[in-house]
Amino acid sequence: MELIVVVDGEPDELGPIRRAAAGAAVTITSTDPAGAMQAVAAGAGRDAGCVVAGIGSAAGAAFDAAAEHGAILGFVSLSGQLDPRHMALIEDWPELPVLTVSDPEDRTALDAAVTAYLASTHAASEVIVARTPPVDDLTAWLVGRATGRVEVTEVAFTSSDGWQIHATRRVPASGRPVPGVVLLHTGRSDRSAFARLERLLGDAGLAVLNIDWRGRGESTNLGSYFDLDDDTKAAAWRDALAAFEALAADPRIDGDRLGAVGCVHGAEYAVRAAWRDRRVKDVVVLNGYRPHEA
Repeated sequence: MELIVVVDGEPDELGPIRRAAAGAAVTITSTDPAGAMQAVAAGAGRDAGCVVAGIGSAAGAAFDAAAEHGAILGFVSLSGQLDPRHMALIEDWPELPVLTVSDPEDRTALDAAVTAYLASTHAASEVIVARTPPVDDLTAWLVGRATGRVEVTEVAFTSSDGWQIHATRRVPASGRPVPGVVLLHTGRSDRSAFARLERLLGDAGLAVLNIDWRGRGESTNLGSYFDLDDDTKAAAWRDALAAFEALAADPRIDGDRLGAVGCVHGAEYAVRAAWRDRRVKDVVVLNGYRPHEA
């Protein structure tokens, strides 16, 4: 796979992205905004395809070149300056995975990074807020685009008491069934809290189901979490149990090797579901929550 980097001059971010490309065995081509169209056309025409990256003020030209040719594997914006027209194109391009990286102190670039990420509907899109581009994260994202080794899809299933549970599912390509993990966020967050862990587990060879449990995120068909009565909240272990069932039903996943990661209330729901399903072999409890009754 080729990485086409569009730059204006020699920005600080170019060094880390060169290292990321080298670590991922990805060929890198650097060009200025004037040469972006030609470079992307050449990269998109190759069998392995290309990812296009734009740094700073060159991000707009990079995206315009990517949009002109379409057949690319992903777009990266590092401290990029994208305008509302670009955001609209991202929103209308659901097949395009987008990675945006921004320094938290650059408020303009940070706003553009978050807005571009929210505009994208691709499940593999990510936003990274860091002072310097994290080489490991860039490498993992580039490798994922190059190999397509992790399938990322949005799914929904129903708990035993009628909640429609929405989730992101990651399944790595493998010649045999892989273990599966359910991620359970806190009561004051949703599945976005585990976005990075979800990707890291998938890249490590585990199938992952990162869910919005009842009343949170997109899983609100029967109400919002803080409006629910205590009994309905406490029954959220049913959402975790349904998630285990959804994993086990996938032939690519080893239904006898399941696990869960839960944080605070999510930890309680993980434990309550796990002792009801003997296929669950491991539970990771983060900031464990002590229920009122044993």
